[in-house]
Amino acid sequence: MNKKHNHIVIYVILFITLLCFIPLSHLKFDFALDQMFPIHDPDVTYYEDFQRKFHTDIDEEVIFIGLKNYKGIFQIEFLRKVDTLTQYISKLNYIAKVYSLTNSSFISLHNGTFSAAPLIHINQPDQYQADSILLFNSEEYRQLLISKKGNSIAIAAFNQPWLTHLQKRQLLFQIQKKLNALQFNESHLAAKIRIETTYIEEIKKNIKIYLLVSILIVVLALYFIFKSWNAIIISLIIIFISNIWSLAIISISGYPVDVLTSLLPPVLSIICMSNIIHLFTKYNTLLSLGTSKEDALTRTFNELKVPTFFAALTTAVGFFTLSITDILPIRTFGIFMGIGVLLSFVVSYFFLQSYYHITTEPAPIQHNKHNKQWSLLLNWSYSQVVNHKIKILAFTCLLMIVSLYYIFKIQINGSLLEEIPARNALLSDYKFIENEFYGTRNFEMELVLLNTNDSLVNLERLREVEVIQGILHDSLNIACIISPLSLYKGTNKVFHGGDQAFFSLPSSQDQINDYTLKINQTQYRDEWLRYYAEDLKSLRISGKLPDLTIKEFEGLSHRFEKYFNKLNFKNNYTYKFTGSSIIFDKIAYSLTTNLLNGLIIAFILIGLIGYYMMKSYRMVVISLIPNFLALLIMAGIMGLLGIHLKADTAVIFSISFGIAVDNTIHFLNRFKLELKLDLTISNALRRTFLEVGRPMMITTLILLLGFLSLLTSSFGGTFYIGLLISISLFFALILNLTILPILIWYFYKN
Repeated sequence: MNKKHNHIVIYVILFITLLCFIPLSHLKFDFALDQMFPIHDPDVTYYEDFQRKFHTDIDEEVIFIGLKNYKGIFQIEFLRKVDTLTQYISKLNYIAKVYSLTNSSFISLHNGTFSAAPLIHINQPDQYQADSILLFNSEEYRQLLISKKGNSIAIAAFNQPWLTHLQKRQLLFQIQKKLNALQFNESHLAAKIRIETTYIEEIKKNIKIYLLVSILIVVLALYFIFKSWNAIIISLIIIFISNIWSLAIISISGYPVDVLTSLLPPVLSIICMSNIIHLFTKYNTLLSLGTSKEDALTRTFNELKVPTFFAALTTAVGFFTLSITDILPIRTFGIFMGIGVLLSFVVSYFFLQSYYHITTEPAPIQHNKHNKQWSLLLNWSYSQVVNHKIKILAFTCLLMIVSLYYIFKIQINGSLLEEIPARNALLSDYKFIENEFYGTRNFEMELVLLNTNDSLVNLERLREVEVIQGILHDSLNIACIISPLSLYKGTNKVFHGGDQAFFSLPSSQDQINDYTLKINQTQYRDEWLRYYAEDLKSLRISGKLPDLTIKEFEGLSHRFEKYFNKLNFKNNYTYKFTGSSIIFDKIAYSLTTNLLNGLIIAFILIGLIGYYMMKSYRMVVISLIPNFLALLIMAGIMGLLGIHLKADTAVIFSISFGIAVDNTIHFLNRFKLELKLDLTISNALRRTFLEVGRPMMITTLILLLGFLSLLTSSFGGTFYIGLLISISLFFALILNLTILPILIWYFYKN
C-alpha cells in the first residue's frame, strides 16, 4: 500500500470506532437464572409444561425475609414492626401476594357458621399465650412461617415474574430500606431476584477490575520487552479499538453483558497482544539485522500474514465451538468472543502496518546485550531438547499416566451460591434462612397415577400419597411440604372447629368428595389448581431443601427411588423431580456432554487449518499432539486439586486448545519457510527454534499474566477459568518447545 492508502486505512478504522460509540451507549448488563437453562433439553421442556400445568410461575419468585427478635416473637413492638413491614411490602409495585403471620387468619366452623380469627392478636398481649399454643400446635403455619427454634418468623412475598433489572433493583432497595428503618434485631433476605441483581453488580465491578489489571499487564509487559512508550501507546490503541468494536457488536445484537461476556474485554486484550508481539518481534529482529524500514515492514507482514491469521482463526474456532452447547449465555459468549478475536486480528494487522508505513519514527530496537541473553537462553534450551530426547519423551509419558489417573477423579458438581463471593452479605442471609428455617432451594415433584380409570381424589390413593410425603420428609429431609393433602387436611380441621387433632385426611370417601366440592367453591380453588392437574391423574408436591450441591441432591434422589420401589409404589405411580434448582444442576451435565463434541469439532477444524498451511497429514497430527497433551495435564490438575466439572470449568477445554495451538502454527510455519531454503532437518529445526522461541515465550507470558488477572474475580467460576487456562497455556508452551521439535525430528528422520 502507498502512503495515501495507509492514511485511508487508519481513517476508516478510526471512523468505524467512532460509529461504534453509538450502540455502545445502549449496552445493557443483565443476568437471569432462567437464561442458563439448556435449550431444547427434555427436562427443561418437562419443567415448562409442569409450570403451565400447575401454574407455578410465581412460586420461583419468592422474596423470603427472616426476622429474628432476641426476646422472642411474642413481643408487641416486634409484632407491630412485622405487621408494618407486611403491609408496606403488600402495597409495593411488582408484588403479587404476601404471606405473613400478621396477615393470616385461623378459619374454623362452629354451629354451621365460618369464623376467621387472626393468628396473632398483635395489639392484645394478653392473648399471646393462647396464640402461641395455637400457632405452635398448627403444623401448617409452624413449618412455613416460624423458625425451627421458634425465635424467628418469616414473611414470604411473591414478586411478578419477568421483571427488568431496574425493577428488581428498585423493589429490593425499597424492601431493604424499610427493613433498615424498622431496626429489627436481625433481618435476612433471600430471593431469586437478589441473586440475579448480585450477579449483575459483581459483573460491573469485575469488568472494571479486569480492564485495569489487563491494561497494567500490557503496559508493563510491553515496556519490559520493547522499552518504548511508543509501542505501548500503539498497542493500547489497537486493544482499545478491538474491544470497542466487539462490545458494539454485542450491543447491536441486543444481548446484554452477563457473567461470561464480561470476560470479553480482558481476554480479548491479552489475545490481541499475542498478534502484536509476533509482529513487533519479527519487525525488530529484521531492523536489528540492518534491514531497511520498508523491507523490514514488507517481510514482516508478508511472512507473518498467514500464520498470524490462522493463529487468530484457530483461537476463534476454540471459542466458536462453544456455540454447539445448548446453553444460551455460553453459546453467545463463544460467538461474540470468536468474532472479537477475528476483529482484533484485522485491527492489529492493518492498523499496525499502516501506522509504521506512515510514521517517520523507527520501531524500537533491542539492545545487543538483551538479544545476547535471549540467544544464550534459546541455544541452551534447544541443546537440552536435542540431547535429552528420550528422557523428555519418557517424562512426558509418565506425566500423562499421572494425569490420566487424576482425570478419573474429576466429579461433576457445583452449586449456584458457590459462585457468589464469600464476603457478600447474600451468603450470610441464605445461611441464616437455611439454619433457622427449612432451606432456600425449591423442591418440586409430579406424581402421576398409572391407572387411567382411577383418580387422585380417591381416599386410598391420597393415603398412599401421604406415605410418599412421609418418605420425602423423613428420609430426604424435605420440609414445608405442600400438596393436595394440605388442602384436605386443612379443610377437615376447619370443619371440626379448628381442632388440630383433625389436621388429617378425612376418614371416608364421602367426606373427600364433599371437601372437594367445597374447596372448589371458595378462593382456595386457585390453590387446588396449583396442585392438581385437570384430569386428576397427576398432582404436585412442593417443599424446601437447603442449597445442595449436585452430588448431594443425587444422593437424595437415589435414596427416594430405593424407598419408592421397596414399597411397590412403582406399580401404581411414576414420578419426576423438577424445579428451577434441578434444571440448573443440568447445566454441568449438558456442558460435559457437549464438551467432547466441541473438542472433536475444534480438533477437526484446527486440523484442516494445519493441513491447509502444511499440506501434510503427518504435520497435522504432530501439531495436535502437544496441545492435546496440555489439555490432559490441565484436566489431571483439576482432578488433583478437586476442582469440579461444572458450567464454567467445562468451557475451558475448547478455549484453551484454540489459544494454545497458536504457538504451534507459528513454529510450523517458520519450519516450513526454513525447509524452503534447502536446509537439513536439524538446521531447519534449530533456526526455527531460535527464531520463534522468543515470541512464543513472550506471548505465552503475556497470555498467562492476562488469564491470571481473572484470579482477581469475585466469581468462583471465573477464578478457575483464569487458573486452568493459564495452566494449559504454560504446559502447551513447554510441550511445543520440547515434544513438538522431537516429533518433527523423528517424523522427518524416518
